[in-house]
Amino acid sequence: MAAVRAPLYKELLTPALHRRFTAAAYIVSIVCYVEAIIFGHFSSCTRTTSSPIETFTRYAITLNTLQTFAWYFLSAWLFSEVCMWSAPASADLGWISEGKTWERRKLNEAPIYFRSFFITLAALQSAIHLFFDYDEVSLPISKNKTEPASEQPLSPAHPLTKVTILLLARAQRIVLCAAFTTLSGPILYSITIRKSAWRLSIYFAKVLSDVQDSPRPYIFSYRGDHLLQSFVAGLLLLILWETSSISFGAYVAQEPLKIGVPFTSEAKDPNGALLNGLKSKKPLPNNFALQELLCISQGFPTRRKTLFSDIDRPSGPAWSQILTLTINPILAISNRITAFQNPSPRTTHPQQHQPITIETLPRITAPTRQENILATPLGPSTSRGKLESNIASLTKSYGQSPHPAKPIDFFKSQLSESEKYLELARQKLLTAEQQEHFSKQGLLAQYNDSLLRLLRSRIGYPFRHTFSRRVSTVVLGSPYAQTNAIIASAGALSALVQASLKEDPYGRVAKDVPLVIRGFVSAIQAIEGFVDGLQPDWTDVGFVEGERGRRVDEVEEVVGALKMGLKAVVGAFGVYGAELGMGREEMGVARRVAGMGGVAG
Repeated sequence: MAAVRAPLYKELLTPALHRRFTAAAYIVSIVCYVEAIIFGHFSSCTRTTSSPIETFTRYAITLNTLQTFAWYFLSAWLFSEVCMWSAPASADLGWISEGKTWERRKLNEAPIYFRSFFITLAALQSAIHLFFDYDEVSLPISKNKTEPASEQPLSPAHPLTKVTILLLARAQRIVLCAAFTTLSGPILYSITIRKSAWRLSIYFAKVLSDVQDSPRPYIFSYRGDHLLQSFVAGLLLLILWETSSISFGAYVAQEPLKIGVPFTSEAKDPNGALLNGLKSKKPLPNNFALQELLCISQGFPTRRKTLFSDIDRPSGPAWSQILTLTINPILAISNRITAFQNPSPRTTHPQQHQPITIETLPRITAPTRQENILATPLGPSTSRGKLESNIASLTKSYGQSPHPAKPIDFFKSQLSESEKYLELARQKLLTAEQQEHFSKQGLLAQYNDSLLRLLRSRIGYPFRHTFSRRVSTVVLGSPYAQTNAIIASAGALSALVQASLKEDPYGRVAKDVPLVIRGFVSAIQAIEGFVDGLQPDWTDVGFVEGERGRRVDEVEEVVGALKMGLKAVVGAFGVYGAELGMGREEMGVARRVAGMGGVAG
């Protein structure tokens, strides 16, 4: 009998994402339709870096950033063309201004400004999109449970509810962004792009119409209705952008269930498809596979049992592969912390020295004299020669003196004398407070104080290496945080180990329990020791020493998930510590780390 090929996880994930994409597109289509009616009446994981400036330097010039700006620019341009095409004639947004009957047709600057306004709005929205990381899809995390759940579909909040809540939360930002662009648009347009935009527009106008080359007006007269049109159209476009971003994020970030069952349930080889997803190197399929494993381990007992009984795979039993794939994100935490605390020195390769070939330089002086150089030379006969001879004799006598004056010592003595007079003047003219102010220590203190004031301001915000950022970068990984992967791995692994007491027919899980417990204990102790021992950076001017100052929310979520999982495993297998090869003391440490007390079972 031929072996059934396990489908790739993306083969099951892609149709589900298409359905969610379509559902989100329905909402965007409705918003587009409503906005078309209104205007008719009015005529893409969390980034982790130690500082915002590091985020900017790392992601500013990347393909993803350029694509974001390009798509926003294209969207804004298309929206502006639709607005001008559907606007009534009274809006004065036509390409050509007909003027009076006796006037020549000329280029209308109102649509030029209208297009420029939308380009400015696109640039601003692109910056907001990148700053708030709209591309991040926050997958839902099921909370660890002390007991495996019964087989029943989960009922999270409907995506439409999330869309409504997030859109209302961003309403103020949308209005402020539209108002800011409307008020600053005329200034930016006049100072920056008006000249080039006019030249480009007049070029296309001459190609597409019979308008003659006309000089650019000295000043563009902004009318009140132009500003109102810009504000309303910009507000509608911002609502469309925000609704699209929120809708796609809410619908894509649903749990990996189809009609209440896991994605892979419809595959011919469900466990093989799930393992392919767990092994995927791409973040999206891997995270969805981990979420599906978490759902199976906590809410689908029938499917969960197959993970223990599936032992005939060419690459090993399903449980062994799942253990490796889920324990690795947890063990990686300790490895990252160790690497940060003990950075390996850079290995330098010894340079191989090549034999040096010395080339003789060309002769630039006359040949060496052959006559007797010790003989007393004849005195100069000319007056100039006699003068040079006297100067040379004087110089030689100075150099041959037993106690010659040293120029360096002379300058030092003069400098010391000058400092003495300066100190005397300082004491006579300045008060003690002023002297301290202008001393080296005082100037250095002023420099440090100015630097700290700059860091506390908004200008200095990008340069702050905050405690929370530094901890998150090390504990959760970089350049993207592995929060979802770690929490899902901890929840799925602990639920499977806990359920194996009743559902593992071969007892394979029991021999791996010590590895699971030690991995959880090691990660928890490493995180807590790292957070308590890490010294804040000098640029972190807002850091407050104490438990609250060292609190990092995402890291605490990870620690909480690890402790909950450890508590479940120790609670289930604690009484079998001796049979598992774990001493009473080691099991007591695991209990204390999990918050269960220090008494071994």
